[in-house]
Amino acid sequence: MRNTKDVKGIQKKSKAHEVTPLGDDLYGVVSGASGQGYVVHLVSRGRQAQATCTCPWGTQGGSHAGQGRNCSHVAAVVDFIAQAEERTVSLWASDEEARRQHRPALKVDGLYYTGRRAQRVAAV
Repeated sequence: MRNTKDVKGIQKKSKAHEVTPLGDDLYGVVSGASGQGYVVHLVSRGRQAQATCTCPWGTQGGSHAGQGRNCSHVAAVVDFIAQAEERTVSLWASDEEARRQHRPALKVDGLYYTGRRAQRVAAV
């Protein structure tokens, strides 16, 4: 697997993407930076998931080319799913970092997502 060093950068970049569910574990993701559209396939099994993305990073990079490893589009989809469950997620590079959060973690292609209930803003 590719060594992903800047997981917080990936998470920050993912916040600018627009996600649309397409059905059958498929999501359309429009890049907030380029406006290009990509397709993410995310399959979750318990506390682990596998993802593919059609972006250049996902199809050309690293030793697992074509497997969508660790791109911001996958992070955007995980965040989209968490928001639907009224949760927020944080992204971590290692199991050790994720365990320090004392929250359940989802492992997606070598990165770890921890979740917590989203804070609600009171209406004024």
